[in-house]
Amino acid sequence: MDGKGLEKLLQESCKLQGIDCTRLRDAGWQGETTQRRFTIKNICDFILFDQGAIVYLECKHSKDRMALSRLTQQDSLIFKAAQGKPDLFAGYLCHIDGENFYISAEAVGIFTIAGKKSINKTEAARIGTRVAPFTPKGARKPRLDIESLIHELKIPF
Repeated sequence: MDGKGLEKLLQESCKLQGIDCTRLRDAGWQGETTQRRFTIKNICDFILFDQGAIVYLECKHSKDRMALSRLTQQDSLIFKAAQGKPDLFAGYLCHIDGENFYISAEAVGIFTIAGKKSINKTEAARIGTRVAPFTPKGARKPRLDIESLIHELKIPF
């Protein structure tokens, strides 16, 4: 699976579970041949809404570790998360070494302050939430259980 595959899987999973999933596209779209100088950079890839929660989500894919230097939306996501609104979440849906994790922007910020340059699968499991796969009835392809993820995010610790 690549980055576009992860985005498509997220959209399919949300559709099956009845979760509102809005894709935000940057001004420079795939297949465009012209050079744009002043393009809009969106805050994230997706905005999800379910169970009264809003989740700003950036999708990232990596074979073995996620480079923190690739997280260009970190400041925007931290700004959203710092608003202190109940049931507002901002973070990353990461596919690392065959598994999917949700890692909050705050956790990535703390990790960066510690001087780390990347997040591997073990660290993602420690600082994030594993997004479990499920296979819908009559289907072969597993989807992401986004509904359970949002439910977990809403439970205060």
